[in-house]
Amino acid sequence: MTDNVPRGYTLVELVVVVAIIGLIATIALPLFASHTGAAQAAKLLKHHEDAVRVARQTFIQDRGALALRTASGLPASSADWIDHLSGGHGEAPGGGAPFVIGASGDVTSGAIGVSYEAALGRLVLARPAFRGLPALHARVTADHVSFAAP
Repeated sequence: MTDNVPRGYTLVELVVVVAIIGLIATIALPLFASHTGAAQAAKLLKHHEDAVRVARQTFIQDRGALALRTASGLPASSADWIDHLSGGHGEAPGGGAPFVIGASGDVTSGAIGVSYEAALGRLVLARPAFRGLPALHARVTADHVSFAAP
């Protein structure tokens, strides 16, 4: 007696399955890439907003310390500001350090540029143009925060 039960898949069935998987991949990969870019842009926005908030709070606390005639806790250089701002930020959206010294930031990694002008008592936080976001500079002092295109 012969057994007529199929024992596997035919070549045509396998080719059809591979074609369907390929079609799904060609649709899904561009969507995945656009969502990844949007997530990286959102991460940069959050880093920039957090840095502006922390810098503003630091200037306000320093003003209070001066009023009480206690030692200033204001970071003295751009590198000190980077150390002060880096807590809890992890990496830049594109990898690497979230902050770099400079007036423009890093357009490749999405790192925010930090430039402290001690003579003016002003910190400039430069959000680079990254993943569709325009470049933006936040100028933070003891009195105010202003935003402007570079």
